[in-house]
Order: sequence, then C-alpha cells, then structure tokens
Amino acid sequence: MKKAFRVFLFLLAALSCLTVFAAVAANAAEDVVYYYIDSEAGVDNVSGRDAAKPLRTYTEACRNAVRDGAERAYIVVKNAYVFAGNALEIAHPDTEFVLTSRGEHEDYGASGAKLVISGARRYYLGGATTFENLTLERDNSLVVVAQYNPLTFGEGMTMTCTGETDRGLWVVGGYQSPEDTVDTTLDSHITIKSGKFARVIGGTRQNWNAQVDGLVYSGTHYVDISGGEIDMLLCGSYAKHVSDSAVLHVSGGEFGSIYLGGDDTRRLDNDAAAVFTGGNVRDGIFVNNVIGAANITVAGIKTPLVSLTYKTEKLRAMAKEKGKTKTLYYDARDYSAVQIEAFGVGFDRVENIAAVYAAADATGSGRTADDPAPFADAFRTAAESGATLLVKGRIELTDFAEPTHAAAIAVRGADENAALVLHGSYTLGGDTTLSSLTFDGDGAFDARRGTLTVAADVKTTAKMNISGAAVLRGGSFGKVTDAGRVLVDGAAVDSITGGSTAAEIEVLAGSVGSIASAETATDSFSLTIGGGEVGTVLFRAVRGSLSYALFGGRVGGYAVEGENVRGTLRLGDGIAVSSLGAAAALFETDSARVVYLAGGGSGSGVTANAPVGSLADAYAALGEAGGTLVISGTYRFSSAFVAPAHTGRVTVTSVYGGVDYRRTADACLVLDANYYIGGETLFDSLHIDSAKAYVGFFANYKPLTFGADVTTGIAGTNTTYPCIVGGTDPAVLDAKDLCGSLTLDGGKWERVRLGNSKGTPVNCDVTLTMNGGEVADFIYMSSAQSHSGDLTVVMNGGKTGYGIVGHGYGTDSQTYSGNLTVTVNGGEIRGRIMPRYAKAGHLVGSWTVNIAGGDFAHCAEIRGTENMGENMTSTLNFSNGFNPDANISGTYTFTNPIRYFGADPWILFHNGAYYYTATGGDRLMLYKVANIGDLSTAAGAVIYAPEDGHEWSHNMWSPEIHYFSAEQVGEKDAGWYCFVTSDDGQDWNYSSLTGYVIKCLDGDDLMGRWGNPATGEVNVPEPIVFPDTKHPDKFSWIGGMSTLEVGGENYIIFVNEYNRDTTDFYQALQITKYKNPWTIIGEPSEICVPTYDWEKVGGGDGVHPYTVECITGVYGDDGSVFVSYAGSAYWTSAYAVGCMTFLGGDPMNPAAWKKSENPIFSKSAEVNGCAHACYVTDTDGSKWAMYHAYITGDKNTGRYAFLEPYSASAAGGLVIGDGSGHPAPLSTVYTAGLNPTPVSGKVIGFGSVNRAKIPATRSYDGRFADVTENHWFYAFVERAYEMALANGTSQTKFSPDAAFTTAQALTAAANIHSVYNGKTVRAAGAGEAWYLPYAEYCVKNGIVQAGQFTAYDAPITRGDMAIIFAGILPERDYAAVVTGAPADVTADMACSAAVQKLFAAGIVGGDAGTGKYRPGDSIRRSEACVIFTRIAVPAQRLG
Repeated sequence: MKKAFRVFLFLLAALSCLTVFAAVAANAAEDVVYYYIDSEAGVDNVSGRDAAKPLRTYTEACRNAVRDGAERAYIVVKNAYVFAGNALEIAHPDTEFVLTSRGEHEDYGASGAKLVISGARRYYLGGATTFENLTLERDNSLVVVAQYNPLTFGEGMTMTCTGETDRGLWVVGGYQSPEDTVDTTLDSHITIKSGKFARVIGGTRQNWNAQVDGLVYSGTHYVDISGGEIDMLLCGSYAKHVSDSAVLHVSGGEFGSIYLGGDDTRRLDNDAAAVFTGGNVRDGIFVNNVIGAANITVAGIKTPLVSLTYKTEKLRAMAKEKGKTKTLYYDARDYSAVQIEAFGVGFDRVENIAAVYAAADATGSGRTADDPAPFADAFRTAAESGATLLVKGRIELTDFAEPTHAAAIAVRGADENAALVLHGSYTLGGDTTLSSLTFDGDGAFDARRGTLTVAADVKTTAKMNISGAAVLRGGSFGKVTDAGRVLVDGAAVDSITGGSTAAEIEVLAGSVGSIASAETATDSFSLTIGGGEVGTVLFRAVRGSLSYALFGGRVGGYAVEGENVRGTLRLGDGIAVSSLGAAAALFETDSARVVYLAGGGSGSGVTANAPVGSLADAYAALGEAGGTLVISGTYRFSSAFVAPAHTGRVTVTSVYGGVDYRRTADACLVLDANYYIGGETLFDSLHIDSAKAYVGFFANYKPLTFGADVTTGIAGTNTTYPCIVGGTDPAVLDAKDLCGSLTLDGGKWERVRLGNSKGTPVNCDVTLTMNGGEVADFIYMSSAQSHSGDLTVVMNGGKTGYGIVGHGYGTDSQTYSGNLTVTVNGGEIRGRIMPRYAKAGHLVGSWTVNIAGGDFAHCAEIRGTENMGENMTSTLNFSNGFNPDANISGTYTFTNPIRYFGADPWILFHNGAYYYTATGGDRLMLYKVANIGDLSTAAGAVIYAPEDGHEWSHNMWSPEIHYFSAEQVGEKDAGWYCFVTSDDGQDWNYSSLTGYVIKCLDGDDLMGRWGNPATGEVNVPEPIVFPDTKHPDKFSWIGGMSTLEVGGENYIIFVNEYNRDTTDFYQALQITKYKNPWTIIGEPSEICVPTYDWEKVGGGDGVHPYTVECITGVYGDDGSVFVSYAGSAYWTSAYAVGCMTFLGGDPMNPAAWKKSENPIFSKSAEVNGCAHACYVTDTDGSKWAMYHAYITGDKNTGRYAFLEPYSASAAGGLVIGDGSGHPAPLSTVYTAGLNPTPVSGKVIGFGSVNRAKIPATRSYDGRFADVTENHWFYAFVERAYEMALANGTSQTKFSPDAAFTTAQALTAAANIHSVYNGKTVRAAGAGEAWYLPYAEYCVKNGIVQAGQFTAYDAPITRGDMAIIFAGILPERDYAAVVTGAPADVTADMACSAAVQKLFAAGIVGGDAGTGKYRPGDSIRRSEACVIFTRIAVPAQRLG
C-alpha cells in the first residue's frame, strides 16, 4: 500500500509537467505581447500591438510576433476572421501563439469576433499554439494537426459547424499522413480545458501511400484534459503507426471513450501512465495494446468500465515477452466493490490507494494531509473503504474500540513524529497492522476479535500487554495472554500463555521469556520454534491435540504439568529428542519431510511463517526421498524450473496440518515459465495460475498426477490456462526408451500433450488417464515434432475442449510411428477425435478408438485414417453396453457473442454437422461443430492457404460455401465451392480485390483439401470471369459473392463498385446467371445501390465508398424470397442489415425488388456495427441468423459473431431477433435442441468398425424408485437395464436387496451368451415355467451341466453364481488384470476355479476390509447386476 501510494504521488508529479510549461510562460509578463487582427478594418503595415490599429491578416501578425522575438504572442481577432482553405502556421519554434478574441482590455467575442475556417480540412501548427476564449467556427470536418508542437485548448472555447457534413473537430498531436522521412523521436503535448471534439489523438494519424503500416515512433504522448467534451480520446496513434508511450492526466471533461494505446489496431511499444481524478466517461476507459508497463489510477472519474485489452494474440504475446507489470490503482471511496472487480480484470495488480489522515484535535474530512480527521472518524472511513489510516503527529487514545471491519486495516505514521499514546484498552475490530509509529502510554491491546500485527519499524517506549492473536515483528511487550495464534518474529515479549481452547504459537526471531500452553488447561496446543530465544516452555494439561516443531533457536528449559495428551514432534537436522528433557516423553517423532514455500520467503521452510522463497530451495530441503511441498502463499517463478531427480514421491499442495492456505493466505502457484518434474509427483489441493501463454508442467516421462482438488486460472494479461506435457524438452532430457504416465483428476488446462514439446522422442510410451478436469484446447497425443512409441488416452471423466488428436503436424518431414489408442469410458467429448490435425506429416502404425461410454452430444467427428494416404491402420471398437445408433436428445443453452473470430461469418449444416468460416488474412479456417453453440470453444482447421506472392494471396474476405448440384452445373463440376474475394495485400485501400472460387477436392469431406476446380491444384483458386460482358472494368473489383434461387432458377449475386477516388464512390449489388461457379453468363443486372442515408455512413470523403454489401438470399417457408444485405461502412457503428423483398417477375429486373427504407436490424446500446448476416435452420427446425458486430459503443473490440432467431414470410417480412430491430441484450440466454445425429453418424474414415456384441437397446429413465444416484450400485443397474440384462420386479421397483435366484442367474447368463454369439433363446411354451428355455439354453451351450441346478426358485449362492458366469464368454474376455485371490475361497471348493477366474478378470472382488468372497452366502439382485455388467462391459471391471 505504501508503495502504491508513492507511485500515485509520483505520477501526479510527473503529470504536472504538462502544465508547468504553460504556467511559467504565462508568469513571464515581460515576454507576453498582444497583436490584434481585423480582416475588415486592419492594415498590414502596422505593428498590430495597438488594438485601435489592428493588422489585416493573421499571417502578418504571426510574422511580427516571430520577428519581435516574443515568447508568448496573443493574436486577438476583433471580427469574424475567415481562413479560406487549409491553414499552415509559419514556423515559430521560440514563440507560443495564443489565438483568442479577448484582448488586454476588451473581449471582442461579445460583439461577434470569432475564427472562421471555411473550406478547410486541416489546420497545421508551426510551433506551440493555444486556443482560448474564442469561438471556432467551421463549415466542414476539421483536423488540427500539432505536428509534435505543444497544443492547448484553454478556457472559454466554443466550437460550431455551419456545414451539412460534419465528422467533428479532430485533434492530432503528431503528424497527419506523414512521409517516411519525418522525425520519429519527438514528444507530443496536448492540453484541453474546454471545447467540443470528435477525436483527440495523441500520436500520428494515417500514413503516406508508400508505407504499409506506418512508422514506429519513440517519443511520448503527453495529454492533459481538465474540461471540454471529447467523443473519443486516443493517446496513441490512429489508422497506422506505432507509438512508444503515453502519459495522460484527466481531471475533468465529458468523454465517450478513452483509449490509451490508440485505435484498436495500434499499440504502445512501451509504457502507459494515466491518472483519472475527475470527469465522466460514457463507454469506458480502455487500456488497449500496451506492450510495456501500465500504471493506471482511477480516483474520482466516473466511468462504467476500465478494461485492459489486446486486439490480437500477437500483441498479447508481445506484452508477455516484455514482461512489464500492468497495475490498476483505485480509490475505494469512489467506486463500488463490484466496479473494482470488473475494472481489475486482466491487470497484474489491483491496489487500493485510498488514504485517510488523522491528527489530534482535527475536524476535517481526512481526505488530504491538510484536512485531517479525528482518529475515530478516520478509522471509521478506513473500515468502510479499506483506506490506509495515516497518523499525523502525536494522538492520545483512551479506551478506544475499532469499529468492526472485515478487511484488514493498516495504520501507519505519516511523519517522523507519528505516535499513538494509549490509555486503557485498545480493542481491535478486525485484523489491524501498525507500522512507522511510536507507542507510548499505560494501555493494553485486546486482540480477541482480530489479529494485531506490529511491523518491525514500530517503536515502543512502554511494554504493553496483549490478549488474543498477534504477529509481533518489532517493539517490546509484556504479557500475551489468552493467546490464539501468536507469531514472534523480531519482537521482545516477556511471556505468552495460551487460551483454554486452542493456541498456536510460533517463534522465529526475537525473544520470549516464557511460553505456557495454558493458564490451567487447553484442548489444543501447537508450538513451533525456528529461531530466536525462549527462556522456558511449559506443557500444561493439553487434553486434545499436541504438536511441537523445533527447527532452530535456543530454548532454556522445559517443564511438564498435569496430564497431557501424547503429541507429535518434528525436529530439525541435528536436534536430539533428549534436548527436550522431561517433555521428550510427551511426543512421538514424525520424520516426514515438509517444506513451506511462498514468494518473498527467506526462511528455512520449516513453517508457513518462515517459508523458503524458491522451488530450488524447497526441493533441496526435501531431498531425494521426496516429501510434501506446501505452497503457503503466492509463489511465482519467471524462469524455467527443472526439479532435481528424486526417488520418493513429491506432493505439492496448499493444504497441510489442517490449514488451507488458499483460504488463509491466497496461496497460489503462478507459472511464468515451465516446471519440469524430477520424479513421481502429485499436485493436489492447490490453485495454479498461468501468467504466460502456454507455460505448464513437463512430466519428463515420470508419473505425474493432478488431483481432483486442483484448480487453475489465468493471471494478468495472459489468456491461456496451464499446459501439461507428458514428455520433455531436449534441453532437459534425452527422450529415448522411456515410459511415462499422466493422471488428470481436476483443474482446467489449456492443452495436454503426451509426448515432447520439442525434439524427436524414440521408443517413448505415455498413458494419460483422465478421470476429471477439463482441457480447453486439444489433447495432443504425439510430440510436437516426430515421435516413436505407443501413446494412450483413457478417458473416464472430465471434459475435452477441442477434442483428442493423435498428432498435430506442422511439416511433411515429421513422422509418428507407433500405436495410438483412445479409449472413452466416460466424460464429455467436445470437438473432434482424429489421428492428425494438419494435412502434413506421416503416420505409421495403428490408430484405435474404443468407445464404451461418454457424452458425445458436443462431439462433431470421430475420424479414422482412411483416405489420408498413410501407412497407419484405423480401427473403431464400440464396447458392450454402448449403442452408437441412439439419437442424441436434449437441449443446450448459449449466450452471445457466439465467437470472437467473427468478421463476415458464414454457417451451413451438412451431413450431421455445422460448418463455419469467416474472413481471414492469408488463409481460410473452417470449423466443424456438432451444435451451433459449440462454436464458442471450437478449433478450426486451415482449408485454404495459398502461397504468398500471388494476386489472390491476402485479404480473404466474405467466404461463402455452397453446394452446386449436377443439375445446376453438370456432373463434372458438381460439388462444394467456396466463394472468396482476395488480393495481393499491396494496396492499402484494397483497390485490387476481386472474386475467386475454390472447390472441395475431397467430395463431401469439407475438412479435406480445397483448390482449383479446373486443374485440381490444392490451394490455388479459380478467378471469377465475365466472358459475355461488354464492360469488364465494371466487374474487375468484387467485394463478395453468394447464390440465390428464385422460382427454380439459380443465380449468383455479388458486390461491385463505381467511381473509386471520387466523392461519388459507391458499391452496388448485382445479380447474374452462371455456367459454373466461376463463369458468369450474360450481363449482370444491378438491383441495389445506396440511396438512403442509413446506407451511406462512412462514405462521401473520396476515400471510402457508400456501401451496400454482404448479400445473402433468405427463403420463407411460404415461398417468399428476400435478399439480406449490409448498408453503411463496416468500420462504423452504423453498419446495419437491410432487406430487399422479391415482388415477382424476373429477379434480374430491378423492379422485381422492393428495398426497405430503413435497416431491419441495427445497433443497440451494447452492440454496434451489426450486419453481414447469414441464415441457417438447425436440426430442431429453428431458424437462426448469424451476423457480426462490435461490442460496446464503438468498433475497437473487434468483430464477434452473434446468433439470434429469425423469421421470414410474405406477411411479416424478414425479422431478425425479437422484432425490435436491434440485438437482444447480451445477457439473453438462448435454448436450442441438441443435434440428434448419433455417434455412428459422426464416424468417418475407419478401416474397421467393430460394433458391440451386447449393445444398449434402451435408455434408463430412472423408473426404479428404489435405485437412486446415491446408491453405490446405481451405475450397474442402469447399465444392466440398458443392455436388457436386468428388469425390475415391477414397473417402478427393482428390489435391489432381494435375493437373486438360480432361475434369474441362468436367464441373465443365457441372455449375455446368446446376444454375444448371435444365437436365440426359444420362447416358453404354454404351461411351461418361464425360465426353462433359459436353463435349457445354458445346458445346450455348455454353460452348466444337465441336472447341475434343480431348485430354480431358490436363492443362488455367490459360489454358484461364479460357476455360471465363468463360462459364458470366450477365454480372451477373461484376461487377468488383478493379482491375488479372495481369502476365503480354497482350492478344495467346487467354485474355486470359477471365483479365481472372475476375480483375476476384475469381475468380482472381496469385501472391503476383509477381502472375503463369501461363496456360500446368497447374492442380492444389486450385487448380481454388478457381476454381469462387468462381464458384458470390461470398462466397468476392477483393476
């Protein structure tokens, strides 16, 4: 807190330099000269210093000022002075110009004087310039360009516009469209006290055509705002260029939004410092794209949002590489806890800088040092806001009681004379820390309602007593009584006596005269001595629990009184038990190695209060035998840690000795680098944060387990959870002939890789067993490069994100050789299961997928290796009890946005899955998902990535995938096509964009290869051609294409443009027929151009067009036809959806279409730029419109994809969303039906598919009231019922405790055997007992012998049950997986061989605790279900 407060003061001091320059100049009165100008009455042959003899022109006034050597020249306009055209000040490096209508003795503005800028677009500064007390009138948009000269808009500014076209007044601190020869090292300075502005830009705006992405500047942008209205403040650059750093101070004014880094595509390569002490912000403060440090202080400004953001992952990675801290400082008195929690997202540190001052005899508010409050009032304020209480001078307190406070309060001296003089009792109301103070008086501390912490810099002139809990690092104290938790770490204490319930005392440094467990007796006593000096220790009548840890220090002697419970003793190296004297007999020695670790620790690690400060020290303390490493605070490491080899297991946890340090000390392991383990390791009861992209844990082919109580998170500006790697890095370990295992029971992980992250492991096997937790990305089985060895994933629980992939190759030179096996017994499978991710590399060996259970509702694909052209077989096995043909049912929910990668979205449904793509840069990605809502977490695959250097290699806009049938284009050309517009990436204004088409070269497999439809070349498009047109130039630029069907006729619709580089630049929508997807027939017809104002926003400036684009056909169930399109510029918030309704007749006749006068769908308060809609009907028959939009009030968030319902009919027209014409609130929760496609419908490309011998044929609907989920046998009864191996004793009862009869056992055995072997059991004849056909079947097929059983209705024994079920499957299905044998089954028993066989196969087990099988006892129906379920479903077996 002290550091944070000093940083705040430093920032204020630094920011004051923004105004010191102006103040100094203003005070130098002898250097201030006034020049008057009057364009009507003035002449240019005078000095202009006399108001009665003004100059005629502004230029002459400037020249005179420079010639006269004035340091500050006031240029006073006396009439309506007009600038015609762009204005460029003369160079005035040593003279500051002040433009004003207020002279030395008269304000001419009152009589109409003003500055009028007519027909101009730019005003360029030639030196430091101030505008104040002036009306600035313009007839057009205006940009005031400072050119890195100090620019000030002072008090009294009024801005007006008389023109119809007005984008507002813009201020640019740097250059406007500079050439690449300008000085890039300069600082900019902008000060605004009044006026109204559209944009204020700290850096440079736009670029010269020769530059691709502008220049990189090394100066700092200084911006100081104390008043005025600014719609958007951008401290960095705008539309090209990279800035270095920014310093911002806002003490007043009204803002739409504030961006520290410039527009959303710009960045600050270094630091941002901002202090906000006043003003109002409508949309929020965005600390965007700051690569270096960010120190942001909000203390008084009103804003709905403070957000740390990065436009791209590349920018985020740059920030992480820079490694600078992002800190948000706030004054808690100005904001609610909810606001602060929202503001702090993404920042590395969030600190309250609130401070309240107290002084003797004070009467003030305490807000400043000059206005202190009484101590009681100040403490009340601190308790309410979490502020630091700063004590000024000497304050006397008598019987003072703190108000109750949940958060800890710091009381600190504000000066060297700060002191508290206590009389009577000082009673704590919660945890209180005292520092930089002197204590005097005859008082005492009552710390029974909170912990008293005394810092090392506290001085005491009298020994005060304490009752309760305390942490004493400095000062001298008398008695500590009724002690709870007491730590002495530097203080001097006469005596400590524990309370009657429990005491936990620890001495690390300093001195204690005597320690007693209690005054009379206590339930619990824990003592730790790791340093310092203790006179005597008395163990007195400890009745419940007793522990003593002695690791250092010096103890004078021990005593024992009364009856004490036997306790546990931990001793440091070299300390003998005998040193405890008479107390030694109280204890048993605990030899377990335990070491505590926390950031900043400098102790020995023997206690949580003396932790070691590094992993290296922790492992050294544990030694080769391993032990427990307790993370007792926040520990962060920033360079790779390689654990030393250890033969014993290391357990890393934050829960030990009954204390959960996650709750008591915010314990957390923060990864800023990788952690390489050195032997068998268990992480459990631990929180782990990832502070750097894709860092994580490397198992080094050792056993590595993450327990069910592991939680994970993301720290700072990072966006990825921790990763897990079963292998290693070649720099750490040579991976050859190794075998590792991973077990995942909890936590959320970014990705898991079984092999190496680098290098080429040879003959290295790894098995991942996933019982819980979640993996957001893929589970990658193979190494990131080549790998040989067998890799296995066994999924029993948990959830995948992107899915499971055998190998994610990057190049053709990489090879996997071995056996890849995926077994799914349970859990939720999202995404795709596939042998490889990219279309590169080689596979050798086998790919086997075994499915015995699990939730596949969100799984899009299970793929084999067929048609990959690789030397790898693929086999899919469905286990008994799993029905791959069962339709999936149910619903799911989602909220918007549906996906971040959302510019120009396109979605379709094909062969049981949804496919999604969107605008790309130099490649197109395609996403395959089971449900539309799954797009929020789906992984795409590159389907099209042309080589660089072609006219089609970049800017792949508006991709759309359509199927063209043989009836439409002929058999040869039929198939799936993707329209895409692209160019060579060389033109900053996209003037060479045109249309192309690519075809799926692998038939219906849309995730396969795409390329040229005429030549078959992969990653090569075919250009759209117009062989019949008489106006080829008219269609050389294409901005998007789609298809339309009207009355059984098929058309292509597309976007073209006219009049580029003029103020009448616009786009149009065309319709045409086609021979094939790339060959247009005849002359296209123009059916839509921008005519309404809502279609024209963003155009008309000679650079940008009036826009209509994103054309899509929409069809009503009643036969109505619509064309949806987007109007206005996509980079504006006005981008919206328009609609054309087909009226009938010839679709190529413009008169056949009626255009909506207003947009049918446009921005809301939360979402803007809503357009480029496409439409899809889901498997439930629900209709959905997908569109892209920006979140918040402007476009700097990037484009997201959104999904809302739509309807289309002749009566109602095309309606998107709830009918309001605007996006639904982002909080809206949508419910949709799950895709019913069964698991078998998700399978593609396996060489062999083996279906279950005993499939599930029905679903358990919870019908049995006596079998509920809390019963241990629930899962077995459920599975047995689904496989038709068990029925109830009635429709609603199963009778799980009833005895299982011989007849029922034979029936179950016959059912399993007959289904498994494809046989049937005859039906019972009239008058025949129902079970006789089953008994007959068992005899006939050798399961039992004739006459072996006769009492069919009698309960069967457990031994006879084993005999029946030991012979119903082939021997291979009884493979042994368990060692040992039941204790009570001997070789002389008839059932011995059968029991042993089932026991070894994991089908039966012994009783818990005794290991007995009880062969002579009867068996309950629930127990019988366990046996034959394990018979049928190996995944359910033991072992």
